[in-house]
Amino acid sequence: MLFQSGLLVSTSDQRSLELLDMIGQAAIEPQSLQADMSACRFLSYHNQMLYVVDMGLDCVFVLNKDGTESEMFGSRGNRGGEFRDPAGLVVDDMGTMMVVDSRNHRLQLIDRDHNFVGLVKVDIPLARPSGIFLDRFNKEIVVSNYLGKSVTRYRMVMVDNKNI
Repeated sequence: MLFQSGLLVSTSDQRSLELLDMIGQAAIEPQSLQADMSACRFLSYHNQMLYVVDMGLDCVFVLNKDGTESEMFGSRGNRGGEFRDPAGLVVDDMGTMMVVDSRNHRLQLIDRDHNFVGLVKVDIPLARPSGIFLDRFNKEIVVSNYLGKSVTRYRMVMVDNKNI
């Protein structure tokens, strides 16, 4: 079976699978999206929400657990909330997302309402970050760097707003 632009999700009774055409639906809203350019590559599931990172369309899709509601945010660019080849994300318990913005060599913070909050400051520069893992227990993130041919672990620390 060939799927062009969709996501296979389990039905609420978990007895069957159905294809959710989230790309086609999202392409109806902003006419600039082209479904044939979609390249969904990275998934994250947290708090009964599925997050799908699309490298081709430079955006993120957020779906509820049964796939009946979806939202999309992001576009191509280098400003806050814009991406160039987003390559993964992690989500905290408050719904804040840390999105890997690969070709912009950065990690962006996006709040639960899909608004840009800021950039993550790191002590070792990112070199085309290509994946991320959140270690909730140790309060660390692990980021793979494609150009740097490395995997780097960063400890998350709270920064006093007065010192930023």
